[in-house]
Amino acid sequence: MSDTIRQQIVNLIESEMKKITVANGYDSNEGEHVFRCRTGDLEDHELPGLVIWDGEDKKTEHTANKHNHELNIDVEAWCTGNDGEDVDEILNVMIANVEKCVGANRNWGWLAQNTIPVDDTKFFDLRDKVTGVAIIRFVVKFRTTSYNAYTQ
Repeated sequence: MSDTIRQQIVNLIESEMKKITVANGYDSNEGEHVFRCRTGDLEDHELPGLVIWDGEDKKTEHTANKHNHELNIDVEAWCTGNDGEDVDEILNVMIANVEKCVGANRNWGWLAQNTIPVDDTKFFDLRDKVTGVAIIRFVVKFRTTSYNAYTQ
């Protein structure tokens, strides 16, 4: 069975996020640990790391035979550090790296018309070790044939 257009886009997002390494011109190596829909905390050996979630897909009619889609994508950026300030700085770099990656791939192999950044939010856990998570949200806009998720 072939993948839907949505799944093809998510697969491309995952593939491109894996390229976020210093060797590829980014400022850190979170691309070495990329997961899809991973539940639970990342282990120490998986940090820094990224978790990709595809969420709500808002659909509207474009023409009689096309549907517009606005697919919400959340990328969780996970890291650990020495203190809250250190983790905050690492998360800022990771957010910038994800945004750079998305900006370089806004059409996702020409499956999408555009990708729009929405927002990012940071969370910190200061209990046993200092861990931070940033959620970077963007929307991928694409079209499919009406009532057919497999064709454009």
